[in-house]
Amino acid sequence: MRKFFLFFWVPALAIQTGLNALFHLACTVYYLFVAPPSRSISSETRQAQRRFFIGIMIHTLIPLLVLGIPPLVLIVSVLTDNYRQEYTNLCMTLLGFNGLIESLAILLVHRPYRFAVKEIFCFRKLKDPKVYAIPVYESSSSRRVNLQI
Repeated sequence: MRKFFLFFWVPALAIQTGLNALFHLACTVYYLFVAPPSRSISSETRQAQRRFFIGIMIHTLIPLLVLGIPPLVLIVSVLTDNYRQEYTNLCMTLLGFNGLIESLAILLVHRPYRFAVKEIFCFRKLKDPKVYAIPVYESSSSRRVNLQI
């Protein structure tokens, strides 16, 4: 039964999942990079979509690589009949660090998060808020009121 799952079910599921992801990836790449731009979308929006897509791809690949190592170690262990406690410990450690690695990937890949983290840790100067006085006149009288923003 183990060999059936290992040699038939797991590859079939991986192929189906991979082809589905590849189809959606191809459609996204086509509409963002190949297809002529739509009149309803500005060039700035299209550029922002491209940057976001590339960021999401990097953001997805980093944890996927970390989560892909334990199954590969398991497959190699089963195929070679070489079960070692060190490999199991390494796999469990990698699975445990997945949340941390994914969070770091989000913070490092996407620009708004990167800038927010830099501001939190004071790696760049914070901008001082500016206060402006805007004169506003009431409609019932000519009395002047100053609003501060």
